Amino acid sequence: MKKIITLIDEAHAKKDYKFVSYHENSECKDCSLYNVCIKNLVTGRKYIIVDIRNFEHRCKIYGKAKVVEVEEASSEAAIQPKKAIPRASLNFEPIECTNVLCENYITCRPEGLEKNEKVIVEEVNRKIKCPLRIELVAVTLRPRT
Repeated sequence: MKKIITLIDEAHAKKDYKFVSYHENSECKDCSLYNVCIKNLVTGRKYIIVDIRNFEHRCKIYGKAKVVEVEEASSEAAIQPKKAIPRASLNFEPIECTNVLCENYITCRPEGLEKNEKVIVEEVNRKIKCPLRIELVAVTLRPRT
């Protein structure tokens, strides 16, 4: 998988830490490290830290920022059982649900995956018990790059 160099605040600079890249703060645009810190990442995409480099920089927002290597991270998501085939490629369709209190809500509407995004089924994890009686399974999806 493609490794990307970026910066992350010192508190979160830990191997295997997962995060979703969000829009930058207005102070970021004038920073000399903008291109490596923000521009390298896709907004809304989930990443995992795979290595921490021995460099740090001053950050107007967080104080200290560490140089890290990241990769696009897999996400657990709910899909229809007929699509849950290991190594299958598909367009991700989040489950239409408004019950934010449901124990499966985060799996049905995972962060880091966009509607119609091309993904690969890495693993079939388990059946999901849906209060709406929709037949679903939890799978591990990886963005197809």
